[in-house]
Amino acid sequence: MLTGLFMLWTLFAIWRRGFRAHAPEFRLFLEGEIPVGAKIAPFLAIIVGVMYVLYGGVATPSKPPASAAALCVVLAVLIYRMWQPRDWWQILRDRRASR
Repeated sequence: MLTGLFMLWTLFAIWRRGFRAHAPEFRLFLEGEIPVGAKIAPFLAIIVGVMYVLYGGVATPSKPPASAAALCVVLAVLIYRMWQPRDWWQILRDRRASR
């Protein structure tokens, strides 16, 4: 319910400020961009994966966060082509000493 109310308030606020998605300058701005679907596909894959694990009966309700983390790792490997363990070590090592 809160999500719906936040969405309605946001729509009202941008309508009040005069934002229009059909305005010509808005369309020209988005013409050269990557399609929105390609940008949000990894996030949707994580959400769908977690929902499948939760509602598909694959795991108990306490396990979907772990499956989401595993999906993030798989997507990072596939998207950024991080095949070598040393690439992962650069991400996972403690960076506090360099500050």
